[in-house]
Amino acid sequence: RWENLQQRLNIVQHSKFASSMKLQKQRRLRWKNILMCKIMHNRIGQLREEHHMTQVRLSIELGVSQETVSAYENGKHFPSVANLLKMSQIFDVSCDYLLGLSEQRKNFITSDLTDEEIKLLCSFRMLSTHQKELVLSYIRGLSEQ
Repeated sequence: RWENLQQRLNIVQHSKFASSMKLQKQRRLRWKNILMCKIMHNRIGQLREEHHMTQVRLSIELGVSQETVSAYENGKHFPSVANLLKMSQIFDVSCDYLLGLSEQRKNFITSDLTDEEIKLLCSFRMLSTHQKELVLSYIRGLSEQ
């Protein structure tokens, strides 16, 4: 009986621990989503202003009302996938950038690069900041000759 009681206690403690871990994970995801949404809404407004567009002009481009664009920027509504794609084309940025998933404005397309260029780029990315500066200075020197 004592062993059964201990096993039951272990099961209860394990389930409480698992529930606690699941709750912590849900909280982290919720905060990550909130942060991502704030970034996305800020980026829509920022990009619109960078392109000297009014909310009305963007709404015409997207085929939505000005109130909808305002709601996108204020975090009250999320753009549809179709409008997200349209905005990425209008602002010439990647969807990942718009959503706050990347700090890189454009996706890097490797289809135009040779295998050697891709290897060079990968090697360059592994360098320290100082090493990158040296490489760039060397390349500038070579291109000036």
